Amino acid sequence: MRITIIGNYGAGNLGDEAILSGLTQLIKRKHPRAEIFVLGKGKLLPLGVRSFIRALFDWQLWKRPLATLKKSDCVIIGGGGLFSDEESRTATLFWSLHGIIAHSMGKRLLCLGISLGNMGWLSRQFTKMLFKRAEAVVVRDNRSLEDITAWGYKAKIAPDLALAMNIEVDPLYPTNTNKEKYVVINLRRFKNFDEKLIQLFAQLADFLVDEFAFRIVFLPLSTTPNSDHHILNKVFDQMLLRDSAKVEGENDRFDDIVNLIRGAEFVISMRLHGTIFSIIAETSVLPIAYMDKIDNFWSDKQLGIVPLSVKALTFDSLTNHVIEQLNTRERAVRNLQLYKGSVVNEFNAVLSAIA
Repeated sequence: MRITIIGNYGAGNLGDEAILSGLTQLIKRKHPRAEIFVLGKGKLLPLGVRSFIRALFDWQLWKRPLATLKKSDCVIIGGGGLFSDEESRTATLFWSLHGIIAHSMGKRLLCLGISLGNMGWLSRQFTKMLFKRAEAVVVRDNRSLEDITAWGYKAKIAPDLALAMNIEVDPLYPTNTNKEKYVVINLRRFKNFDEKLIQLFAQLADFLVDEFAFRIVFLPLSTTPNSDHHILNKVFDQMLLRDSAKVEGENDRFDDIVNLIRGAEFVISMRLHGTIFSIIAETSVLPIAYMDKIDNFWSDKQLGIVPLSVKALTFDSLTNHVIEQLNTRERAVRNLQLYKGSVVNEFNAVLSAIA
């Protein structure tokens, strides 16, 4: 069997790469000999404005991805918050058209591990056209399931595909016994990013050092220009107690990232997959919701954690939530352990779709 996975892969976002890794492992579990092709950055159909103009002068930009689709038995629109206008008003159209074109070529079409965010009328229409053609739709949160059901389409739910990864968590990795206890912080740039957030998190980092003697580990989870590393360095530069903090280098090894998080007292993360890596590491986490997908994922009551909206961030709200995090850390870790243990057997909707 030849399977092509389409998504935001190869763009430097470790969350997307974790989704791809989890999905690939699920496919191999069902079809050990499957040939898997990935259409990600630089390999997708030239359906964006700039890529479409380039393709007018270079037919290969159409020929290569179309050739991949042609030789595929199954095409998967795979994973993540692809269907939302929150960061780009054209993103939903872009991903929907990939699926619609694949279906027009007679390919079996699946939408797996996706979520829905705020969309305008046109984006909703294209998403509906995609789902109408899909043999199976599997989402990662209840709110997306409710939206699709309200549209009159069938869908199933499964955990985020990154949770299907086989991560080697080191049971001997030092946790609370570290001589120098540390907190992991991940931040990212997003639409309508307010530069005041840099000063706010610098103040929070100084507070954690001064009040609790924690070291601060700033953890980038994207390698794109002007993204995590750029923001975290700005926060670091504004700290007064920089000797007790460091910005980690870019690292795409999931085992290293999860074990670093496992050793932390707790995690503060804007990126959804920073919080999901915390689940895998069984480390208490405070999600910062900058998009609907954060709230939607953490709406699962079993997780027992409510994200803090980026719109409501103040120094007082952050410090109050951090103190609450410390006071309820053991309970939060138990909830995460129970959730992590339960999701292992909850990928049946994905496995049955790719059968």
